[in-house]
Amino acid sequence: MFSVPWGHHKLIIDRCKGDSDKAAFFVKKTIQNNWSRAVLDNFMGTDLYARQGKALFCGHHSSKKSQRF
Repeated sequence: MFSVPWGHHKLIIDRCKGDSDKAAFFVKKTIQNNWSRAVLDNFMGTDLYARQGKALFCGHHSSKKSQRF
C-alpha cells in the first residue's frame, strides 16, 4: 500500500467511494503492474473492475483447471 503514490490513492478514493473491494482491486493491480496514474485512470474509466474484478474478488473465478475423466 505504501508503494502506491498519494495521487493514485486520491484517484482511487475519489472513484471508489464506499466500495472497499473495488479500491483494493485497483491498489493491487497498480502494485502488480506498476501503473502510472494515467494508466490507472484509464483502466478505472473502462470499468475494469466490473469486467474482471468482481469475478476475482467474489470467488466466482476458479483457478482450478477442468479435469477430464
